[in-house]
Parts: sequence; structure tokens; C-alpha cells
Amino acid sequence: MDANFCDLLVKRQIVFFVGSGVSLAYPARLPCAATLLDISLSSYLPNTLLADRRLVSENIWPEVFYQDLMAFIGDSALSLFAILAHPRSKPTLAHHLIIRSAALAHAPAITTNFDCLLEEAAMQQGVAAAIVLPSGPYRPVAEVPIWKVHGSLGTSQDGAVAKDLLATVSRITQPNLSLLQNLRTLLQERHVCFVGYSGRDLDIFPMIRDFPDILRPFWIDPSPSDAVKQRAQSIGADLISGTLEEVFDRNGLATQVDLGRAGIVPSELALKGREDNDLQAEIRASLALLGTDQLQQGQLTVAQQQLLLAICLRRIGEPRQALERLIANYGSIYSGSTLEDQALLFNTMARLYDCLSDYQASEVAACKGLERTTWRRAIARSNKAVSLRVQGLHALSMAKKMQLGPSFAYGIPGTCQ
Repeated sequence: MDANFCDLLVKRQIVFFVGSGVSLAYPARLPCAATLLDISLSSYLPNTLLADRRLVSENIWPEVFYQDLMAFIGDSALSLFAILAHPRSKPTLAHHLIIRSAALAHAPAITTNFDCLLEEAAMQQGVAAAIVLPSGPYRPVAEVPIWKVHGSLGTSQDGAVAKDLLATVSRITQPNLSLLQNLRTLLQERHVCFVGYSGRDLDIFPMIRDFPDILRPFWIDPSPSDAVKQRAQSIGADLISGTLEEVFDRNGLATQVDLGRAGIVPSELALKGREDNDLQAEIRASLALLGTDQLQQGQLTVAQQQLLLAICLRRIGEPRQALERLIANYGSIYSGSTLEDQALLFNTMARLYDCLSDYQASEVAACKGLERTTWRRAIARSNKAVSLRVQGLHALSMAKKMQLGPSFAYGIPGTCQ
């Protein structure tokens, strides 16, 4: 397995697909998506039970959570991602190996990461690189095009989150035909090697799995989970144990990319005990500060916290628990909510009753939600109210449809039987 990978790397036939795992080691030490999600849940749902937060954290897609959070507080839901531009975080040896290999192979480096560590590695090596955002163009624009298929953080000093981040389910699931076509063509010409990648994304890996006639992939992972093993098997990938650095080291591949000629000394990127501990402590402190800022700037009311928790529980397939939470706290949620949040409350209850096959209760809840999006003209004109009204109408139509009974059938247009 190693031999095949080494042979193809030497022949410049490998293109790297990079996930957040490459940014966990020193001197990057950036938090993974699960860590960011945990901090977001703690920041925005501080008054909910720890067991509920843990249940959501372990089962919800981050893109789904941030989508629902944005319905309450807008783009500030993504403010925690600013940590990925931490000034002390630097490219790891893996970043350098990937960029050097891509430059020698005249191939792009593909990543789902928001951070800019691949770009910084290219700059340190003196390699001409260009960020290719989800909108493209997917053609050679530099010595190493870096395809950032989920967007990229800005490079400004304030660490502001870029607007093109695909971090919510509505953004990430919009078909990107240009990307998919170019990615399919690339993987029919070169062998893709996944590094630091889980394959959990909602858009890219499912498409790769359906690509026909791609060359045999490789998947490098030091301790692959059962889910990663299944995903690797689903695309016929050779699973190689170890980190990218270990694979290069045990096969003498470092001489093939010759980082020394690029001015990079691998030994200087090795783990450095106390310095690594200091960096970890600094990033943890920065994360805690960002979490506090989130809580202060985008604070949810207690009613909104209960609503968001119920929505999350529904998302992870726990409608009964979600409904129980809403019913138990109904009085405080209703009295502490705006008209719009009351509409959201009833829409959520309508969906939960639908999940539990209580269609009459679903109809009643949907009607109550619709009432609240028409009470005031100013409210009814807001984008949020329009969205809530559409959701309510959909819930109402589904509830009525499910109550038509087994004797209903579609007949001649304009009639019912």
C-alpha cells in the first residue's frame, strides 16, 4: 500500500485533499470543528442541561447547528471561527509537504479548511499560490492553486470572518456544478490522497463517492475511526496508517520533495514541549474569550435557548424529547418571546407533532404560528416573518394532507375522490 502511494508520489500523480486534521499538530494547534461546536453550544445554551448539550454536540452536524443559530442572531453565529486566524498558529510539516508536493506535481491542493495555513506554507517556501474560492475559477492561476471548497477566512488583521464561508447547511448544499465537474475531471487524471479528513461533510465526499471512473484513492489517517474506514472502503481507497509526516519519513519521501531547497527545516517543525504547551494555553484562552464575546454579543434569551435546544433535538432525531422540553417550558417560552419567536415556537411544535404522527395537533400549532406572522403589518413585512409564514403554511398543508385518510385518491383534475 505504501509502495503504491510512494511510486505515484514520485511520478507526480498524487493530488492532496486536506481536512482539519492537519491543523491540529504543533505549530498550528487549531481547534477542530467538534471543539468549536462544543464552545458554541456552551456559549449559546448556558442555561440548558449539560446532558442535553452533550447529546446535541455528539450527534448534530455543525453546519446544521450554525444554520439554526443564524436564524436567531445572524452572521455573528460564525464569529468563533475567527480563532482559525490565530496569529501564533503556523503551518505544520504536513502543510509544507503538501504544498511542496503540489508545486512539483503542478497540481492544486484541495481543502475544506477555512484557515490560511496552506497559503502561509506556500509563502514561506516562495511558491506562487492562489486561493480559489468555491465560485472558482478552477483553472491554473498560479504554481499551486489552493482550492478552498468551503471558503476561506480573510487575511485582515482584525481576524474578521469572511462572508464566503460555507459553514451552514443552506450554503454548503447549494450545487456547485463548476467545482464538481472540475474535481471529477481531476480525480480521473490523478490519484487523490485524503489527509486529516473525516469525509463527514455534506457536499463534497458524497459527490466523490458517486464519481465514476476515478483513479484509486488513498486515505492517510493515524487512527481511523470505523466511520472513516467505511468511507474509505466505499470509494475503494487504500487506507494508510500514520500521519502524513510519518508516511513520508518511513518511506524516505522527504528527499523527493526536498524541503531544504525551499528553505524549510523539518526538524524545526517538530513538537517543542514547553513552547507547544504555551501555544495550546494561548489558543485555549483565546477560544474562551471568543466564547465569552459570543455570549455577550449574541446572547439568546432563556426562551430562545429553549427553542434552539428543541430545534436541535428534532434535528438529531429526538422529536419526543424536543416536544417534552417545549411543553414543560411552554409558559415561560411563550411569555418571553416576540411575535416572531412565538411563530417559531408553534412552527416547531407543528413539526414535532408531525414527527409523532399527531396531525390534528400539528394543524392546530401551525395555525397558531400563522396567526403570529399576520398580526402586525410591520412584522409581516420582515424577511424572518415571511420565512416563518412559509414554514407555517408548509406545516399546515402537511398536517391537512396526512388527515385526508386512506379513502382519498387523486382523480380527474379539478375533482377529488
